[in-house]
Amino acid sequence: MNPALRGAVLLFAVGSVVAAGVQDAPEPQVVDLGDGRYRVGAVEVDGALHRFSVRGRVLRAGPPLEFLAVARGARRSYEAMIELDATAFEFNLACNLIGLDAEHARVRPASTYDPQVLDADRVALELSWEEGGSTKSVPPETLLTDGGPVPAGDWVYLGSEFTQDGSFLAHVDGTLIGLVHDPSSVVEHERGLAMENGASIATTSEAPPADTPVVLTVERIGTQQAVAADDEE
Repeated sequence: MNPALRGAVLLFAVGSVVAAGVQDAPEPQVVDLGDGRYRVGAVEVDGALHRFSVRGRVLRAGPPLEFLAVARGARRSYEAMIELDATAFEFNLACNLIGLDAEHARVRPASTYDPQVLDADRVALELSWEEGGSTKSVPPETLLTDGGPVPAGDWVYLGSEFTQDGSFLAHVDGTLIGLVHDPSSVVEHERGLAMENGASIATTSEAPPADTPVVLTVERIGTQQAVAADDEE
């Protein structure tokens, strides 16, 4: 990422924190490691490869699961499979640093359980953990099928939303990766993995048990063109 673009991304992130107006939401701490690599809090970003990784732990396996991942200490952790070692601001900034842009979203969830297929910049997710003396890595959607086939579709970057009073919804709820098209999520599955099950989705027998340390990797796999024609003028 060139210095000008990096500066613009970091400026956006700082603006997001200020706009939220929350006293306990510090500006994300960014360390430039060189060669397009950054550390955002505990998140390791590789801008050249368009991906980042963050550690976390499994919270629970049983339903209802409305979120794949939440921030540490999240208010809605009781509905999530994984807690990541990142704030919503750090996770969102890492997304920006690998080239994801919320302005590219053409179809966003109007409300929770919105049945529309979402359309935004696409990402691939990979979940890794130690099992039986070796590292196991799988797309997390394969662990959220309740024994059924893996749903079609991609994960998409939405960047969450701001409330009318300027609060960043992902920070308020701690919601990072959603399964039910919740407007507060930073990332959602375009079809909503838990939508057809009334948010009662559970992990399969292949999923790691509660308290297992995990690493989640997010990789950009496709971006949408911005819709506003005024941007070209």
